[in-house]
Amino acid sequence: MISIIIPTMWFSDCLDNMVKKYDKIDEITEIIIIDNNVDGRRELQSDKITFLTTGVNLYVNPAWNWGVREAKEDIIIIANDDIIVADGVIENLDLKRGEILGADMNKGLWGFGTFMVMYKDEYLKIPEEMKIWFGDNLQLQNKTLRQINGIKTDMNTTINSINCFDIIEEDKNIWTRLLSS
Repeated sequence: MISIIIPTMWFSDCLDNMVKKYDKIDEITEIIIIDNNVDGRRELQSDKITFLTTGVNLYVNPAWNWGVREAKEDIIIIANDDIIVADGVIENLDLKRGEILGADMNKGLWGFGTFMVMYKDEYLKIPEEMKIWFGDNLQLQNKTLRQINGIKTDMNTTINSINCFDIIEEDKNIWTRLLSS
């Protein structure tokens, strides 16, 4: 069984349809929505949904950490709110220990973090000071990436909607320090 974790600021219209799709997939028992913009919240209908919010924007990496902590299932999917998952992708996942499944955007590693599947106990907690970038890169540590097809995205829907470039620069500095230590 699978818990799916989706941070959102509600800028993408994809989320509504994807929640309807996730709700119909038997393997998904839990849809965790981390609401980073309570003023933008839309009503989503599913008995599988759990809303988590602090009332402020935690940013994506801390939201992933929180969602993973709260997830009840052994397998987790971390998904962007601006993706479209093709029929059959989730139902046909074949995850192995020590592996991470990530979206294949036909651009090397770029974009694999828009949809990641892994065992919950293999998730690496992201340092809280890293807010937006490199959380997906951290998940590659001690795991083999196998990219999967069937994920589409407009990419960066939220980043393009808010001013966060100073935070991204700081994330780059933190990531560089982590790599050199």
